[in-house]
Amino acid sequence: MNATYTGCNACSGNFYFDASQKKCVKCVGVVSADRLSCKPPCDPGFYLVDGPRPLNGDMDQNNQVCVECIGDVDALYKTCSPCINNRAFDATNKKCYPCIGIVSNATKTCTPCAANKNFDVENYVCLDCPGTVVEKVTCEPCGIGSTAVNTYFVSTECKECKGTSGTEPKSIYPTKCAKCLGNTGIDFYNGAKKACDECIGDISGGDDRTVCTACTGTKWFNGKACVNCIGDVSTDKKDCSSCTGTKYFDGTKCTECKGDVSIDRKVCDACKNNTYFNNSACVKCYGYVDNAGAC
Repeated sequence: MNATYTGCNACSGNFYFDASQKKCVKCVGVVSADRLSCKPPCDPGFYLVDGPRPLNGDMDQNNQVCVECIGDVDALYKTCSPCINNRAFDATNKKCYPCIGIVSNATKTCTPCAANKNFDVENYVCLDCPGTVVEKVTCEPCGIGSTAVNTYFVSTECKECKGTSGTEPKSIYPTKCAKCLGNTGIDFYNGAKKACDECIGDISGGDDRTVCTACTGTKWFNGKACVNCIGDVSTDKKDCSSCTGTKYFDGTKCTECKGDVSIDRKVCDACKNNTYFNNSACVKCYGYVDNAGAC
């Protein structure tokens, strides 16, 4: 059954018509002449308190005055709640807000944590972060998570350690970096492995020792650098076998010499002046040497 409306009762007293609710609503403040709006009793950030008592001794709403609130004002403009639990005061929007930092007791302003500090949400303090600050409240120390591979903490950030990262006393996270030198000084920093590695060759790249140029050709590694080998170089480039016996160095390797080998093993002189090779050296032939070199 449809309801029957027989009239319209206008808003009266301290009520105004709220168009969104389609009804009369109590106004905490001053009702406009057309009763279509309600002006708050105080400006934003202010609340009502009792003013001086009048001469007749009676207190009413007209005796209240607006005073500034450094905190949150309730909907009735009667209460000012101070900013607590590390909430600072937003002087522009006239309300409290969570501070990710330190709140001043005097001014209730918020000072964010420094770049290398993260905010402890439980104790409301800024903590030193030996790594990367994530979203202001989390510290990801060097050596774990996204910085797990050979990083260490320098001043305000994690950096790659071109060597071996380690910890200082009283720290469980990498805070120092030792250059690659090894016990023999042959180590270099292998960027692909993110670690010190053995270099069978020549090291360059400045103090970081980041480049290893392997020994090639007739060069071998003598424990410090690549040097020429007057002989045969091993496959791992760690050994040089000098030419011996009837072999000489032909510029690339040891080769059999059917003649006389020089003292420095670099020259092979064929037999001449009626001498022949007897499988060890040139010797005099008491007869004649044929075209095949036989006596």
